[in-house]
Amino acid sequence: MEPTEEQQQALQKVTDNDLTGLQALLSTAKFDIDFVDTNGMTLLQHAVYKGNHDIAQILIDQGADVNSSKHEHNYSPLHFAALSGKEEVCMLLLQHGAKSQVLNTVKRTPAQMAAFVGNHGCVAAINNFVPRSDIDYYTTPRGLDKEPKLEPALTEVFHKFIMQVNVHPIGILLFLRTNRTLVEKHRQVKAVLNLMCEKEMKRGHETNEVLSFKFHWLSNVLEELTMAEEGELMKEGKEKDVLEYCIKKLIKPSGLDQFVRVTVHRFPYIQSTLFMQIANGVASTIKDPQ
Repeated sequence: MEPTEEQQQALQKVTDNDLTGLQALLSTAKFDIDFVDTNGMTLLQHAVYKGNHDIAQILIDQGADVNSSKHEHNYSPLHFAALSGKEEVCMLLLQHGAKSQVLNTVKRTPAQMAAFVGNHGCVAAINNFVPRSDIDYYTTPRGLDKEPKLEPALTEVFHKFIMQVNVHPIGILLFLRTNRTLVEKHRQVKAVLNLMCEKEMKRGHETNEVLSFKFHWLSNVLEELTMAEEGELMKEGKEKDVLEYCIKKLIKPSGLDQFVRVTVHRFPYIQSTLFMQIANGVASTIKDPQ
């Protein structure tokens, strides 16, 4: 159905990036915010495709559907945001509940479409996004548990920890250096990461192998702290900062190589596509850890 004259005006204002004009129009408009044009695109889809964060925010505040699926080729708003190359627009949609694993008619997710056109910043933003609600789940006792898996006080710093894009072991340890509460509670944090790793692999068609492996990777960095406390440092009988000890260990090429080999070896989902790709990439060095 052809948009009405008022709807056409709204579409034009989005096209022109006319935020003020759109706000004025929406204040008196009587149309559904999720009306579609002849291609099945909503105002929000037009806005995010143009990479306009402010207009997208206004439309979301007005109740626009961040998962609209009426486009003729089933491109969601997140697909269009990924194609725009604007990471902040992708984050805006994700923070308001946009689904990251939805497929268009050529069976591609938003992250895959972003990768196809070279928008790797958007790929990282989408693949690394974790809703705050996923963390909150572990801060409440479940079933017969008397205590939560994760102390509520750790929620914010833990969320920052898992959202970081730099996953080099040294980068992770440097993050921990400035967030010592995670070091003090690293066994608790490690256990939650292992649960989240498993959960990501059991989402059915929404399985996120990248995120699952990332949680596994972060957990193994924390495992280095545990091994140092219970092994190397105990044997040496010296009072050392466990974090600084691990930094000095992993900054050496031999230490980093060993960490990578062992971490890949420990990943439990060996039938996953991602594992096979990683294993093939380092096939010459993967072996059973000694």
